[in-house]
Amino acid sequence: MKLVPHSQSQLHASPVSEAREYPIDDKEIDCALVKIKGQYPGNDKFAVNTKSKELLFVVEGEGTVEIKNSEVRKFDQYDTILIEAGEPYRFTGNVSFCIVCTPPWSPEQCKNVD
Repeated sequence: MKLVPHSQSQLHASPVSEAREYPIDDKEIDCALVKIKGQYPGNDKFAVNTKSKELLFVVEGEGTVEIKNSEVRKFDQYDTILIEAGEPYRFTGNVSFCIVCTPPWSPEQCKNVD
């Protein structure tokens, strides 16, 4: 078993988002609590995680998720969203997610694209 106390979490912030990463030190999976206010990643761009599949559970709030060149879907509290590795997406809303990434998230694998 592994336990990461909140006091050991790492904060990553931007003008529209706040991510609190819980470094579980596992090669296969990790977890973060992310809050978004407005549009993420902003500037009408899309975010893409080049390596990790992201499973998001909506803790509170509501909004929309848009997949580039695809559909826009509305989500509400307690919904679950799966984003595949390499799939460009953006969120709009005021929302908190619990995000599980496999393999673990790292800043180097995340990019913003037009």
